[in-house]
Amino acid sequence: MVQPLSIVIRLTDVSIPQSELEATLGRALDRYEETSEHAKNYAQIDIDEEEDYWAAVHRFIQPMKDKLQALSSAGSIGALTIDAALPFRDGVMSASAVIPSALAQLAGQIGIDIQISIYRSSSPDSAHRKT
Repeated sequence: MVQPLSIVIRLTDVSIPQSELEATLGRALDRYEETSEHAKNYAQIDIDEEEDYWAAVHRFIQPMKDKLQALSSAGSIGALTIDAALPFRDGVMSASAVIPSALAQLAGQIGIDIQISIYRSSSPDSAHRKT
């Protein structure tokens, strides 16, 4: 299975202050962008690098499931997206990427979109790991 180069969780249309969002989630945000008074804010959580990014994002989201759903239901956050950056070697762009079913199911239960960004890698060992 192709391992991502990185995975981030993006929270759009955030209508609560950074401190309140962090307190609700029980963790610091890696990025919080304040926009104008009339627009909503943006937040991002980076998943720490591990041998298996897919498992790491699942372990991160599972205990936050109820908190994320409550924030979304209250209108405190808008769309949630898991953004996985995947490497593919030159000439192997037709290779497939598999998202673990447990993560896809969890994302579906919460209403989180999964977005894949493809990055071309010229060296099979420099950015391509398999599990």
